Amino acid sequence: MTGTGFTAYRHLVTPRPAEPTYEVDLNADPDTLILSEAFARPGGSYVTGLAPDALPDPPLDANSCVGRHDWAHGEPVNGVDADSTLALLSLTAHDHPVRVTGAEVHVDKASSQPLAGTLITCPGRGGNEPPHVIDVDLDSLQVFFLEAEAKPPTTMNVRIAPHTTETFLISAHLSRSWLRWRLELTIDDKTDHKLTIGPEGHSIGSGADHPSQKPFETTAGIGSVRVEFRNGKWEELP
Repeated sequence: MTGTGFTAYRHLVTPRPAEPTYEVDLNADPDTLILSEAFARPGGSYVTGLAPDALPDPPLDANSCVGRHDWAHGEPVNGVDADSTLALLSLTAHDHPVRVTGAEVHVDKASSQPLAGTLITCPGRGGNEPPHVIDVDLDSLQVFFLEAEAKPPTTMNVRIAPHTTETFLISAHLSRSWLRWRLELTIDDKTDHKLTIGPEGHSIGSGADHPSQKPFETTAGIGSVRVEFRNGKWEELP
């Protein structure tokens, strides 16, 4: 199961602080998040190269999203996020205020064709919305910032006061392509610099500064056979 095509970037080293005056915490397991259905279906769908009859039983042998993320991303499933990728990012300022002033997608590899395989699904669940949403359209590579669900997108300029924390939901989605990607934030921490976010954490600097950092991976599910675990077995859905 492979994607084709790539996007090339010129390597430009971005300025970075000698010692950041903030802390970064990332939770990239959607099964542990409480989110609004307006932005995503937590614990939802994954594409795997395994045929339906080769899939192992899911966690708890149940048609549930509980525990699906780690199961789907581990051996032997080796799944890829289908249609959406979610992560919860928290930034905590130390003794000085910090501002988040922008966000953009760094594409590591991409194809206009989604991966084709088996689309594993489960019933979604919703919940509360965090105060800040970074809405990432991976089809167009546009990033929108929302301060509340009822408000339209606005300019990103979030001040983090000393000794306080601001939380951002990274809600990425697509409908027709496949990407390996990371999110670059612009941080004003005495000087402007990039903070690059991937599924296993963060790096100070741009995505080009850290080519070995693990990227997120997201594919549209439209090219795959959709299945759900019912009555003790995987069943194909229309």
